[in-house]
Amino acid sequence: GERATDGETGQVGPMVSSFLGVPVATYVRSIHVGDGYVDVERVVEDGFERLRLSLPAVLTIVKDINQPGFPTLDGKIAARSVKIPVLTLKDLGLSPDHTGLHGSPTRVVRVFRPKFSRDTVLYTQDNSGTATDNLLKFLDSRGLR
Repeated sequence: GERATDGETGQVGPMVSSFLGVPVATYVRSIHVGDGYVDVERVVEDGFERLRLSLPAVLTIVKDINQPGFPTLDGKIAARSVKIPVLTLKDLGLSPDHTGLHGSPTRVVRVFRPKFSRDTVLYTQDNSGTATDNLLKFLDSRGLR
């Protein structure tokens, strides 16, 4: 998945990648596996980008990658008899100190909706060039130039 349902931090995939020392691609919307590599298309702010990563790799996937179909009658009947294994920390060779909230390297301290406000300043050009000067002063005052 792309994010955990508990904190929506989007850190799990990149952190697993870091721990394992393998490449990562986040927000993946399509995958093609080749011989020793994977080609992915990932969602970015203003579109998408294509990447090729060597395998093994960690991918976080957007929910839109697949439209699941409806289960068949045979599939529903077969699902009733499937045994789902339950693994303990001991089965996985893990300690309680390295799992759960106590073992998490991150903490969600607070979840909130940020306040959004924006003042609009309109600079118009006249013959004296003051709009440009005023815009440059504005950018300088915010350390943006």
